[in-house]
Amino acid sequence: MEQADYTKTAPTQPPEGFMEWFRQKIADVDNYLVYRAARYKEPLTGESKKMVECTCTSCTERSLMAYIKTPSCAGAYPPAPFGFFNEVTAEQVISGDDTICPVCGEPVKAIHVSNIGNGGRIIGEYYPMTIERHSGRLMLIGWSVRSFLYKTGIKQTYVKPYEAYIAEERKIVKLTGYNTGWYGAKVLFNGWKQLKRYGDTWRGISADYIYPWNPEILIGTSAENCKLDVYLKSIEKKYEAYPVTYLNLWIKKKNVENLIMTGAGKLINSMISGYCGPYYVNSMRTIANTQGIDWKKVKPHEMTGLTKSDYKEAVRSKWDRRELEYYKQVEQHGIKPQMLRKTMAIISERTIEDIEPFESDFSRIYRYIIRQRGKYQDMIPEPSVYILADYWRMADERRYDLNDMNVRYPQNLARSHDTLASEIKYEQDKEKERLFIERFNELYKFSYCTDNFEIHPARSPEEMVHEGKVLHHCVGSYTDKHAQGKTAIFFIRKRNMPDKPYYTLELDVKTLTVRQNRGRGNCARTNEVKAFESEWLEHIKEPQRNRSDYNE
Repeated sequence: MEQADYTKTAPTQPPEGFMEWFRQKIADVDNYLVYRAARYKEPLTGESKKMVECTCTSCTERSLMAYIKTPSCAGAYPPAPFGFFNEVTAEQVISGDDTICPVCGEPVKAIHVSNIGNGGRIIGEYYPMTIERHSGRLMLIGWSVRSFLYKTGIKQTYVKPYEAYIAEERKIVKLTGYNTGWYGAKVLFNGWKQLKRYGDTWRGISADYIYPWNPEILIGTSAENCKLDVYLKSIEKKYEAYPVTYLNLWIKKKNVENLIMTGAGKLINSMISGYCGPYYVNSMRTIANTQGIDWKKVKPHEMTGLTKSDYKEAVRSKWDRRELEYYKQVEQHGIKPQMLRKTMAIISERTIEDIEPFESDFSRIYRYIIRQRGKYQDMIPEPSVYILADYWRMADERRYDLNDMNVRYPQNLARSHDTLASEIKYEQDKEKERLFIERFNELYKFSYCTDNFEIHPARSPEEMVHEGKVLHHCVGSYTDKHAQGKTAIFFIRKRNMPDKPYYTLELDVKTLTVRQNRGRGNCARTNEVKAFESEWLEHIKEPQRNRSDYNE
């Protein structure tokens, strides 16, 4: 079947009243004071004086101002060669400054003519939409509305076709009012071009940008039952609507109207936004396979996988996609739909996986955290599921009896968590200290000294942390690697100051090569330290030397 040509039937001008609506609802209210150099001749003396001529875009009146030389303007625009003195506000003004028109008193932004191109400067760009019917087809038409500022001080607004989406029985046909040039630049023209392949590239749009339309235009079209008007009314002002995507979804999944008509518009819109936002061109392939909606079903509650009563609550509370998915995770754990949002504030999605192995009743967790917060209001950080999950993990590792409710839900969560964490840290520190002692004894054979310097392996984790703090580098993060034998850290000291950090050296024990040797602030080695390092390496590589002797 041959594709119909809509380039002749789609309008190239917006409907009557569009511009009045646009100026009232959306248009940029900024006005400008365009200024340029001028000459003023004194009528009595005939003396010619350099002045500045200003033209206001609000009142269109011209005025003369005192010339001010400004060799380095630093306004919002590129530097202009001069500015002017506004006698009304008694201030110096340069290009980019906010000021007041000396004639009408309206707030304006000063701009020098050099900051306005010969073809004008775009000072506002908008993409509103009209929903219309032409030749029996429903058309969603996007317009490019651009406001230009000219050197003459005139502000002009132009409306050109941008994109149009025509609903057929089984698909949407797309028109564009632009050609794509180099680097993706779009050049507008005063007509339409029909694309062979449809691509849903119209982004979300605020309801304020959709021109008021009569839903009766749907009657007799292939989209008569799409419920586009009901969908748009269901979107709160703080959210963007996706009329093109919704219409395309309805064409492919007619039962979406069952959700819309029962009040689930916000849910559908959040699914479109969440699943289509990052990959909008492929939005239909994505939205048609969304988790949470079974498009094979017809009844709204079955489509969402909820019971009738739960679906009623979801509609009443205006759940979004995230809330529906969350409820399906926690429903089996005793959470009622009326408690959904309160529970989400306490038990986040990220903690569900951590707490599921320890507790099946999430309502008990919720009540416990609320009681803890009420009982210990000054606790920092405040009791949370994160702390509880971490407490359970540590208690499980130490084989505490979590079947004992007094153990699973301690009287003071924060204190019990910190006590348990301290015990584990103490044991870990003791183990690290043991490993450090073994590592020190193993590396002590590489200790060495000269008349000016000495070098020895790290003795303890505390010594490494102290080294890093004093020298402002990251050796403190090497404690585990050193203790586990993955690297070897040595400290270079001046002989007359053996306790003061000087340089920190990392040695590859297998190859006896230096990986790095850094001083304060990761500075490089001095020539003296380089010489000592070379002498030390020669010493530890000499197999015949008795390394058990330590030079004093």
